[in-house]
Amino acid sequence: MILKDSWPLDGHDEVEVFRFTQGEMGIPEVYAQYTVEHGKKGAWVEEEIRKIFLLEEIEFIYQGSKDTQSKGPNSQVEKETQSKIENQEEDVKMENRVHKRLILKTECCKFQTAAGPYQFLEGMLHGMMGHYNMYKDGWLHRDVSDGNVLLLPEPEIRKPLTRFECTKNLTKCVGVISDGDQAIRWRELDRELGKHRSGTLPYISRRVLNAWNKNQSVLHTFADDLEAFFWVILCVLLNIGDGRQSLTVDEGRWLHK
Repeated sequence: MILKDSWPLDGHDEVEVFRFTQGEMGIPEVYAQYTVEHGKKGAWVEEEIRKIFLLEEIEFIYQGSKDTQSKGPNSQVEKETQSKIENQEEDVKMENRVHKRLILKTECCKFQTAAGPYQFLEGMLHGMMGHYNMYKDGWLHRDVSDGNVLLLPEPEIRKPLTRFECTKNLTKCVGVISDGDQAIRWRELDRELGKHRSGTLPYISRRVLNAWNKNQSVLHTFADDLEAFFWVILCVLLNIGDGRQSLTVDEGRWLHK
């Protein structure tokens, strides 16, 4: 069992995002979600939930990644969290966000742990397939990042994506897209949603960034999420190279600026 915390807008149900795509390629297995109570009441609620789900030893993950650990206010996780942008205009009212906890069966790890290029690319493809399955079900993810596109430690069986000839025989899943806390119903897009800013800054498409730079409203689209996958691949590869001290000076400057 895996627990994942998030702070979505009040009324957003992450279980609903994945409800009708359970068992499909690139989608994590989700059990339930509940609102986290704080204080004495919160401690009692947590104990009861653990009894219900028999979670004697449970892993806690922050922002969807098993191997991510918080190390204080300057941790990489919190830097990424701070870089998430949502309604930055000064005239927008404070959003009502709620502390939610998601219970998942699927255990994940970051792409930096890939055994080699084949597993890396295969997992990324499966994450893209998961994104497509979400979109086919009516959901636009809007926050593709290296903390939300994740590897599976061991392959899991999923339904094949039969829409495309090259994927119709793929059933062993090694990568998923998680964290649906910023997902929206793309069929319900309107100009009002164009004022909302969402995503993790290093992976946001140039089109969206250019619009924000000009203080223009812009609707997030499927193509923007696809471009985000490119930035995820680039950033993960550069981080791997950085760990091996194999980056050029220019690559290192780009990664750390």
